[in-house]
Amino acid sequence: MIRVSLVTRTRHFCKWLAGEARRHLILSLCVFVTLLFINAAIYNYGCDYMSPPSIPVDMNSTHLNQFLIKEADFCHRQTNLSFIVYIHSSLDNVEKRQETRLTWASAGLYDPSVRMAVVFMVGQAKNKYEEIILSEESHRYHDIVQGNYSDTYHMLSYKALSSLNWLTHHCSHVPWTIHADDDVLIDVFLMQKFLKNNGTQDSFFCYPWDKSSVRRHGKWCVRSNEYPEDMYPIYCAGGAWMVATPLVPRLLDAAGRVPIMWVDDVYLTGLLSKNAGIPISTSLKENIRTSDIYKEDLGKTMIWFNPGKPRTIWWYKLLSFHGYVSEIDV
Repeated sequence: MIRVSLVTRTRHFCKWLAGEARRHLILSLCVFVTLLFINAAIYNYGCDYMSPPSIPVDMNSTHLNQFLIKEADFCHRQTNLSFIVYIHSSLDNVEKRQETRLTWASAGLYDPSVRMAVVFMVGQAKNKYEEIILSEESHRYHDIVQGNYSDTYHMLSYKALSSLNWLTHHCSHVPWTIHADDDVLIDVFLMQKFLKNNGTQDSFFCYPWDKSSVRRHGKWCVRSNEYPEDMYPIYCAGGAWMVATPLVPRLLDAAGRVPIMWVDDVYLTGLLSKNAGIPISTSLKENIRTSDIYKEDLGKTMIWFNPGKPRTIWWYKLLSFHGYVSEIDV
């Protein structure tokens, strides 16, 4: 609609400007130039962003080492933890955090053998409303760690490094580290079996993206001066991934050598992992669904990125499937 309107107005202007003699030539030229400008604007949409300088990160910087809410004893409140899950969350995502607490993060209540701790990672509050949210929620649950960084979309890589830095200092004794977004659903019981029976601890386990093109426009736009290549290395889809905790310091060391890029899943699990010599396993690809959820998934799928249906209902279905609650027809 916008493009049609602009073209129409341009035609009228050019018709007035050109006169009858040169009308067709100048009219075509004006319309062509206008369309070039429109296409350039659309092509570069999303590239007008503020992001960290594209240089290796100083891991001693305040942004990565200072925490406004630390919860330093978080991984020591339970004994013999098997895995620590850290979740990237925005402060205003109150309902998603609560739904996570009530669903898969509560797996240990149904099976004491599940030794898991789940912590939410947030950044600086942007307004008074978020300060109130943080204060009330933190005092009630004590499961939120607040870093000293701007909590915006294009600072996600800083958020990832801050989270792993916190984890290295306070949870290094926990065998496995798991990252998840605040809207995923995880079959924790199936995940625990996988981690217990897994024969290797030298890789990322995730849904791998391979031969993915770098986008120069739109939501995932990356400027060529930030990443000049046309293709990304193999990396993990950002919804969730797993890695042995002893490998995390190698990622942080690599951050001091590899220029930072704002697309956090590519940066952390693609660029840093490659530099750190940590391969990406494809063994979980068939156990992760990137969208939707179906009854036939139960017992086979471990992680759903976008269930598309209420997680509370499907968490109860998972509990029923594994025999922890009575079967219901929802």
